[in-house]
Amino acid sequence: MDTDPLMDHAHRVRKPRSLTADITRDIVVKMHYFYVKEALLQIHRKAQDLPVEYQNIAIFPDLTAATMPKRWKFINVTKILRNHKIVL
Repeated sequence: MDTDPLMDHAHRVRKPRSLTADITRDIVVKMHYFYVKEALLQIHRKAQDLPVEYQNIAIFPDLTAATMPKRWKFINVTKILRNHKIVL
């Protein structure tokens, strides 16, 4: 990319009460320009040899209002997985 990415907004997602404090939380970022967001997603998809300290970073596309009800349908599944120490 030719320029630094410009972000309109960024915040950390609230931690569910059931998770311990040492679990990392997601960070939601709204990019100012659509083409920058698409370029970042494309770069991340192609990146295979990231340095060790960055290998646990995952980048996902938009989380829309339509997506949230679908995620809530799986809340029982995620609770079971967490109870069995399977981290998502």
